[in-house]
Amino acid sequence: MEGSSSSAHECVSIARIKQTERKTNPNFKGDNKTGTIKHTIDGDQTSFAKVYTPDKNNMSVYTESLQSITSRVLEGRNACLCAIGTSTSGNDELMFALDDEEGVAVTAIKTIFDLMDNKNHRHCCTLSMCQVGSDLVVDLLNPSQEASMEVKGNRQGFRIENQAFLSCTNAKETIEFVNQGMRVHQSLLKQIHVNVRPQVIIDIRIETQSTSALDKILSGSIKFVLIETGDSSIMVDNGLRAIGEVINLLSAGIEDTSTVPFHSSTLTKLLSNELGGNCETVFIATVDPFGEVKSTKNSLMLVSKGAKIKNSPAVNRSMLASEIAVLRKEIRAARSKMQLSNPGKFLHDIDRRDLAAFQDKLGQLEHLKSQTWETKRQQAVRWRAERKENLRKLGLLHVLQEKIQVDEKLTDRYSKLKKDVVESLVKIQTYQVQMEKEITKKKKMDESKNADITAADAKIAKYIKTQTVEKRKFLNLSDSLRKVLTTVVEEEEKQRKTFLMSAEQLQVHQANVEYNLLRMNYENLDISELRENMKKKRDCLSEHSKADESIKQLIKDRFDAERKSIQRKWERDQLREMLVENRYRYEAYLQRSELHMLDVFKQYREHFESQKREMEDRYRKMLKDAIQDAVHLQKKNLELQAQINHLQQMLPDKYKRL
Repeated sequence: MEGSSSSAHECVSIARIKQTERKTNPNFKGDNKTGTIKHTIDGDQTSFAKVYTPDKNNMSVYTESLQSITSRVLEGRNACLCAIGTSTSGNDELMFALDDEEGVAVTAIKTIFDLMDNKNHRHCCTLSMCQVGSDLVVDLLNPSQEASMEVKGNRQGFRIENQAFLSCTNAKETIEFVNQGMRVHQSLLKQIHVNVRPQVIIDIRIETQSTSALDKILSGSIKFVLIETGDSSIMVDNGLRAIGEVINLLSAGIEDTSTVPFHSSTLTKLLSNELGGNCETVFIATVDPFGEVKSTKNSLMLVSKGAKIKNSPAVNRSMLASEIAVLRKEIRAARSKMQLSNPGKFLHDIDRRDLAAFQDKLGQLEHLKSQTWETKRQQAVRWRAERKENLRKLGLLHVLQEKIQVDEKLTDRYSKLKKDVVESLVKIQTYQVQMEKEITKKKKMDESKNADITAADAKIAKYIKTQTVEKRKFLNLSDSLRKVLTTVVEEEEKQRKTFLMSAEQLQVHQANVEYNLLRMNYENLDISELRENMKKKRDCLSEHSKADESIKQLIKDRFDAERKSIQRKWERDQLREMLVENRYRYEAYLQRSELHMLDVFKQYREHFESQKREMEDRYRKMLKDAIQDAVHLQKKNLELQAQINHLQQMLPDKYKRL
C-alpha cells in the first residue's frame, strides 16, 4: 500500500446539542455564532469549530461538517467520524436515526454509493463492525461464543484477527447490515453488566479501480466510532483512559509519536491511524443539555483537545499485482541465500535474522493474496453462512429480521383477518368445551329425568350446529388469510434489503417470535379497562372507608386480581395471534420455498436443455465438417490416383518395366 505525501492536517472538532422536551434550566448552553458551549453554573466554556444547537437537524451537521471528507473516500482517502458523549447524549441518534430523520452515518453511506455509480470505475466495498470494552473485542457481524478476538499489528497498522468483512453491493444492504450489527450490540448489552457500554467501531473499506489502469487501485475507508464516556468509565475502562492519554499527548504537539502509548489498550490500537495517522478525522461531541455535569465536561474536553491533533492524510494507492510479483522474487532470493534446497542444511545452520525476514515475507505474501477482490468475495460468502450459524447458537438470529413497510391497506386487512381467525378459533374451542360439559352432565343424569335429558340433547344439538357454522366461517377466513399473507410475504421479499431464501426467512421469523415472547410489548394494550378497574377500586374503597383494614385489603386484592386478569387475557390474545401468524407464515414460506425450488429446477432444466442443444449443434457441425472433409479427401484421392495413372501411361516402356 502506497500513500502520496501530504502536509499536516488538523482534525476538526464540532459539537451537537441534543434536542429534548425540557426547556428550562439546562446545565449546558451552546452558541452557534461563537462556537462555544457554556456550563450555566460555573461559566466554563469550551470552544469548537462549529456548535449545532437543538434547532439544527442531522442533515445540517452532515452537509456543513462531514460531506467534504465523505466525498474524498473514493479518491483513496481515509475518513473518520468519531462521536463522543454520555449515555444520554444521543450518539446513536446522531449516527443512525432520530424519529423519521436520517443519521449522519446513514447519509454518508448513501452519498458514497451514489458516487460509486460510475461506469469508468469498478469498486469493491467491504464492511466490518466490532465492539470494544475493557480490551475485549466482539465481532458484531459474526459474533462467536469463543474468547475475545486478538488484535495484531503489522507494517500497515493494527487489525483484528479473523474479523468478518461482509461484501456490500448497495447502500440499502450496507445500512441493513449496520442496523443488524447494532441490534447485536444492544442484545449483548443486556447479557453483560458493566459500568459503561462497550465502544462501537464501524469500518467501511472501498477499493476503486479505473478501467483504464487495472493495476492501480485506490484504497479509501470511512470509520464511524461511537465512544461513551462517564465518571466510572474514565476510572475503570482501560480503553477510555488510554484514549484520553493519547489525545492529551497528541494535542500537546509531541514530535516523537513513537512514545505515544497506542499499545496500552485495544481501543487505541484500532484507532491509531485516526489519531495522528493517515486520516481525516472529525470529532463530534454529543451533549445532553440536562445531562450529568462531570461526564459531559469530560466529553467536551476530550473532543476540544482532538482539534489540536495533526494528521497526515494521503491518497492510498495499492498495486497488488506488482507487489505480489516483487515479494515472490524476494522470497526466491531469500530461499537461495539460505540454501534451503541444499542437502544436509538444517534450520539451526541458518542465520536467525535471515529466517525471520523470510518468514515475514511469507506472511506479507499471504496477506497480499488475501486482499485480492476475488478472495474477499469468497471469504464474504463463507462469513455470511458462518454468521447465521453463530447468531443461531447465541440466540441472536432475530436480529436478521428486517423492518419492512408493506402497503398500509394490505397490513390493515391482514391484521383484521388475523384477529377474526383467532376469534373464530376461540369460539370453536368454547363450543367444544360447552358441548363436552353437557355430555358429561347427561351421563350423570338419572334415566327417570327424561325432561332434563331432552334439554341436554337439545343443547348438545345446538352447540354442534353452531360449531359447524363457525367451522365453515373459520375455513373461509383461513383461506382469505392465506391469500393475503402470501401477498404480504411476496411484498416483503421485494423490499428485502439482504437476500434470504424462504427457509432462512422462516428461521429468522421463528427466532423473532421466540424473542418477542420473552419481552411482551404493552404499547398496544387498551388501558381503558384498567382505568375503569382503578376507578371502581377507588369508589369501593371510599364506600368502605370506615371498614377494617382486612376488609380494605380484600377489596384491594379483588381489584388487583381483576387487573391481572385483564392483563393476562390481553397477553393470551397476543400469544394466540402470534401462534396463528406463525402457523400461516410457515405455510406461506413453505409455499414460497417450493416455488423457489421449482424456479431453480426450471432454470436448471432450461440451462441443461440449452447446453444439450449447443452440444448437439456442435457435434452435428463437427460431423458435417468431418463428412465434408472425408468427401473432399476422397475426391482428392481419386484425382491423385487419376494423375498417377496418367503419368504411368506417359512413361516410356523401359521405365514401366522398372
